[in-house]
Amino acid sequence: MKRDSVSRLLASAALCAFVMVPAAAEAQSVRDKVIELFATNAKAAGIKDIKQEEVTGDDAKFTLQGVTITAGPKDQTATVEGITFIGAKPTDDGGISADEIDVEGFDVSDKEGGLSLGTLTIKNVVLPAPANATKPGAFKFDTVDAGEIEFGDEKLTIPVESIAISASDYVDGIPHKGKFELKGMVVPIKDDDPKMADVKDLGYKEFAIDAVFASSWDDKAGKLVFDKWNISAKDVGSVTLSISLGGVTPEVVKQLRAAKDDPNAAMALAAGVSIESATLRIDNASLFERALEATAKKQGVPKDQLVQQAGVMVPMLLSAIQNPDFEKKVGDAVAAFLASPKSLTATVSPSQPVPVAQIIGVAGAAPQTLPTVLGADVTANK
Repeated sequence: MKRDSVSRLLASAALCAFVMVPAAAEAQSVRDKVIELFATNAKAAGIKDIKQEEVTGDDAKFTLQGVTITAGPKDQTATVEGITFIGAKPTDDGGISADEIDVEGFDVSDKEGGLSLGTLTIKNVVLPAPANATKPGAFKFDTVDAGEIEFGDEKLTIPVESIAISASDYVDGIPHKGKFELKGMVVPIKDDDPKMADVKDLGYKEFAIDAVFASSWDDKAGKLVFDKWNISAKDVGSVTLSISLGGVTPEVVKQLRAAKDDPNAAMALAAGVSIESATLRIDNASLFERALEATAKKQGVPKDQLVQQAGVMVPMLLSAIQNPDFEKKVGDAVAAFLASPKSLTATVSPSQPVPVAQIIGVAGAAPQTLPTVLGADVTANK
């Protein structure tokens, strides 16, 4: 088993199997039933050994303290300071549901690297029995919030301030709205890494990264919307993408799942999806200036001269599009950005949804008309 697979197995175990089966009681409590299911499901999931120092609390809320989990071919060990279950109870299929699960002080590490979580909270969660784990919608939750995260190895350690995941509008066990948000991931630039030489030339010592990915699906209207996909880095900039797709009906989704091992069938299904709108925005936060300065230094020319050269080259490159109106839009936007590098925004806003099949056909037969068909536009600093 690969190193990352073992880590994932142990991390999963921290959520679904943290205790040994307690001594049998004459009338087993809900708490003890839940504990027994966790132990049983843990073994079914491949966990070798689970121990805890103490269990406190009652049916409504109980805490497992000093948990140790062993798994993997190398008997890798994970430790957890405490896990609190609120409103936990068995489900009909042999799984567990809980109003909330709180994990504190999870750590799995060795000389090859590791993962640690200061806190982890999951609300309104359903953990299925192992036999049902792969069924769509078997695993459900409303929110997952993790903090004080750190992962890596002896050569590189990356801290993350927090990760938040939400899922809502469940239909047949499938969420129709979701959001993933990452804050404060710091990636250091090591001086002794030759692959990072160009990055160091830009003056960066680390990248502080945030990210947000949000999407929603209206199955009745067949509309899938990527509301906001954004990645940003301090003193670098950000990239933001939003897309609205039509024709994404439950039947299409079902057929796409069935065709997961047949690329040709999947492509044929995707061709029926339509583009309703799309926006790609790039915001500069000093990356352009740093790159310009580094390039000018290497070439031994003034920065102004490089900007002038770019201004001359852009129209020449755009002439290949063979669409004068769109060429002017792009040329004007690039010129404005070069003069004041703040942002570039490309939009697609057709008068009516354009099927992917039509886009492929136009791109092959008359590519110069594609910007017009899609209602494409490019602007700067707006």
